Amino acid sequence: MGFKFLLPSFPYMSNKKDKDSALVIGNGMREHALQVLLQKHGHKTFVAPGNGGTENNIDISVDKNPEDPLPSFQELAKQALKLNALTIVGSEWSLTKGIKNYFADRGLPLFGPSLEASVFEGKKSWAKQFLRRWDVPTAEFYITDDRDDALHYIMKRGFPTVIKYEELAGGKAVSVCRTRGESKSFLDRIYDKEEFGKCKTVVIEDYLKGEEGSFMALSDSKDIVPLATSQDHKPVGDNDTGPNTGGMGAYSPAPVITGELYQKFIEISNKINYGMKKEGRPFTGVIYLGAMIVGNTPYILDTNERFGSPEIEAVGVRMESDLYPYFKACEDGTLHELEPIIWKPQASVCVVIASKGYPGHYGKGKKIFGLDKIEELKREGELKDFYVFHGGTKKMDGEFITDGGRILGVTALGDGILDAIDMTYKGVYQIEIEGGAHFRTDIGRKALRYLNGL
Repeated sequence: MGFKFLLPSFPYMSNKKDKDSALVIGNGMREHALQVLLQKHGHKTFVAPGNGGTENNIDISVDKNPEDPLPSFQELAKQALKLNALTIVGSEWSLTKGIKNYFADRGLPLFGPSLEASVFEGKKSWAKQFLRRWDVPTAEFYITDDRDDALHYIMKRGFPTVIKYEELAGGKAVSVCRTRGESKSFLDRIYDKEEFGKCKTVVIEDYLKGEEGSFMALSDSKDIVPLATSQDHKPVGDNDTGPNTGGMGAYSPAPVITGELYQKFIEISNKINYGMKKEGRPFTGVIYLGAMIVGNTPYILDTNERFGSPEIEAVGVRMESDLYPYFKACEDGTLHELEPIIWKPQASVCVVIASKGYPGHYGKGKKIFGLDKIEELKREGELKDFYVFHGGTKKMDGEFITDGGRILGVTALGDGILDAIDMTYKGVYQIEIEGGAHFRTDIGRKALRYLNGL
């Protein structure tokens, strides 16, 4: 327990009086939200590559050449040095390619885990076995790289069952299968069509019936600072129907996570920190735990190494505190010196507007209408504490167009969950997408059950 996590000193850092700057890596709603949160507290924030809604964009993308990220890492490091900025990695892909190691080797601070620790999200089979080794509650599972073996196990175990592709796939390579036909079809997508990549490993989990909850904590490898609770909505359709997505909406706080459960999440996060250190993979960054809550036990089904999206959009707008000192403390190993994050008492809701066809095939380049109307309503005071976080957008000739599956994260605070729901959907209905789009109409509804005592 006496492990000390050290980083090299940064002699190039200036003593200027301006607030410290940041470089956020990514191009989604999460990265836009992080920029908004940081700039609210006076930190000039750059985003690489950014999207149509972010400011101070730098045209460097680690996705342009996924087989060889080194040129992108080199350019990003040059920019971080030039800007005298703390780099904050939004998306998981560059972490699993070793961007933290590249920056650390050059004495550049970067918020996020090392290549060695990135298996926490990058390899589902490793994460599941880690949870088992450290007695963290999780669904029973089976790992195989053979389709026939997978199908045999599924038929022996029974339905429903959950099949997960081993590697990163934007949250879409998970399927709840209720029949042999559905299982075979999803396995065909993995083994025959190679829809998610060339890896052949799958994790097959027991299906747990309960309610989902999300927990995020900042870690410096020794201590954690927990964030407010939230609840994500992965299935594309209302009432949790249809295929899984990267997330169709979230709200905060999540009443399903009681005070007792919150403490259990903290205990699990501390156990994960300790276990990662003991196994030679000290973890700094965001510990994200996606859980199915059954009875009074949080079964950990999803482990991520970065902020969840849309969870950070919903959680972030409730923050009173400046996040930057916490990011810096994670790198310095000094989280224990900081006070807990201060939260607004209001509730928040984030609803994702997605491209027609998402999470399947969808078009790009469709015009986005209604953002100017939202700005007008904000000025008039009809939309209060209201945000539109851009994801799959691009700005061309002064107009916003679509450039991805999850287009916008429409987010609002309210005096209670019902007020937040009403305010958020009031904004959602102002927006139209050329050719059509879709969104869930029930984000936040689960919280009302607790409000009504049901």
